[in-house]
Amino acid sequence: MVFKKYIAIATIILFTVVGYCQNNFENQIPKAKRYTPKEAIDSIHGIDMYERLNFRLSWDSVRNCKGYACNGLIKDHYIDGSIIHKGFYVDGQLNNYTNYYPDGKLERSFKIIDNFKSTMTLYYPNGTIKSTHKYNDITPYYWEDFYPNGQPSYLMEMSNDLEYPIVKKHWSEEGKLLGELVIENKKELTFKQNEYYPDGKQKIKGHLIYEQKLHSHTKHGKWMYYNEKGKLTKTEIYEHGKLVD
Repeated sequence: MVFKKYIAIATIILFTVVGYCQNNFENQIPKAKRYTPKEAIDSIHGIDMYERLNFRLSWDSVRNCKGYACNGLIKDHYIDGSIIHKGFYVDGQLNNYTNYYPDGKLERSFKIIDNFKSTMTLYYPNGTIKSTHKYNDITPYYWEDFYPNGQPSYLMEMSNDLEYPIVKKHWSEEGKLLGELVIENKKELTFKQNEYYPDGKQKIKGHLIYEQKLHSHTKHGKWMYYNEKGKLTKTEIYEHGKLVD
């Protein structure tokens, strides 16, 4: 009887200790942080705090879950419980993911297409597209920005070897083309460049050549300059960046 009594006491103590340890261990596990809109959304860059976990953008940070690198689908929330982030993690780094504004509208979406290609689309709070990026490995080869009213703001497209832009354009918020750089001859790597006044009149017209040794465009050929009334005010002739006339 005495022996059984000791066993019963020992059993009670054991369960008490185990229960305490389990509760204490659970208390040591940090709960998922919930964000206020103010701390989560940067006024310029939006919800960019997850970018450091995106290895496709050349970041190398790793997210841990209970002491181990996170794997699988993870959701983060705002203070009110609405979703701010849904991401699929592999060894602690992000693959595909979406971020959201507090009202549930998309803030950005990142998708891996294949072993090299991926895309990122960002949105304004009103739901219109803010920017579209297409990547080859870590290099953006296509980039398009928009104003909040939906009008295009900026466009850039790189050559197939990602060495130089073949198209660059920018617009006013009213939709007026303000400047452009467009390839003319892919073999000789010559380009035309135009700049315009806000009313659409020509401001500058000229030609460029891409100098592969310098990895940059230089003026080459005739350049013409106009005043706001459309009158030609100056003409220059360049050869590989040097003014000759």
